[in-house]
Amino acid sequence: MFFTTKNFLRKQHFEYLRFYSKGIVNSALLESEGQWVRSTELLSDEVSNLEFQLGRILTAIVQDIKLKLVSRLGFEIQPHSVRFQITNENYVIHPHQDGPVLGNQLDNSFSSIVYLNDYWSADMGGFFSLGENQVIPEPNTLVFYSRDLWHSVSSAQSRWPEPRSIFLISWGKSKGK
Repeated sequence: MFFTTKNFLRKQHFEYLRFYSKGIVNSALLESEGQWVRSTELLSDEVSNLEFQLGRILTAIVQDIKLKLVSRLGFEIQPHSVRFQITNENYVIHPHQDGPVLGNQLDNSFSSIVYLNDYWSADMGGFFSLGENQVIPEPNTLVFYSRDLWHSVSSAQSRWPEPRSIFLISWGKSKGK
């Protein structure tokens, strides 16, 4: 399963995630390693637990994303982890599959990515690639895919004016639904 949606998040949610990620990034690590990641594995899908682990605003954003995805998918999913990942133009993500989540088989495990950049153009490279599909990491574009699909991120074609920033959620299909 794979789909993309432009202008996915509400403007205030997109702006919050964008500013939040810029405020927490470790610039020295990003420069030396080519990427910086902050990941939180969620203990449960209960709103009170999410608020404890993520805070109210991030919980509201995750819940909003979930509602939009469930409406499109036609089945229930629950978040397993949330991740902010920021990479510079020297970082390449080679072809790989993501692992299963929440005790699900790999084909019942999914990832959603929302690009948080201020700007992106095709001539910059850094595309999300899945088979013949290439997604330009334009601001507020969602990529949703099954974690059993091989995917990668292409190399930079030019110097990026800012690091490539994403908000990634790992999802599992809810049991019995």
